[in-house]
Order: sequence, then structure tokens, then C-alpha cells
Amino acid sequence: MDYNDKSFNGEEVYLDDNRYTDCSFHNCTLIYGGGESGGFSNCQFSESKWGFNGSASNTIEFLTFLYQQMDNGGRASVEYIFEKIRSNQ
Repeated sequence: MDYNDKSFNGEEVYLDDNRYTDCSFHNCTLIYGGGESGGFSNCQFSESKWGFNGSASNTIEFLTFLYQQMDNGGRASVEYIFEKIRSNQ
């Protein structure tokens, strides 16, 4: 679904399969579940936080496990993933 020029205030906003253009999010929880990400264009965010459920939550839990528990390269693997994200590769 496409959302254009909409204000969200104090809501849980589910991101999967949605696109947001010129929207504002104030005091919201933005929840991503691992589906298609339509993304954001020219949106404003204030006092909002990110949440993950479903497949996305499982991925976060797996990365956390690698980073915290794996002594043989887990932390380096997660850092490598973040470096790829930072460099947009």
C-alpha cells in the first residue's frame, strides 16, 4: 500500500509491503517483519523507535547470538555485515 502525506502519531506502524512518501511519524513504533520493504521517501521521524517481528525478529536474534556467543569469528562476521551496510554494498 502507498501512504502519501500522512501523519502517524503514537501508533504501531507495520512496514512490510508499504511505501511511505512525505509522511511524518511521531512517537510511533515502526515494525518490520521481514517482508517486502517499500521504503520511505522524504519522511520525518521524531521520538519513534524500530521494532521487529516474524522473520526479521529471528534474524536480529541470530545476529545477536553470533555477536555475543560465538568466540570463533561470530563478532567479526556481524561487524563485516555492518560494514557492508555502512558502505552500501
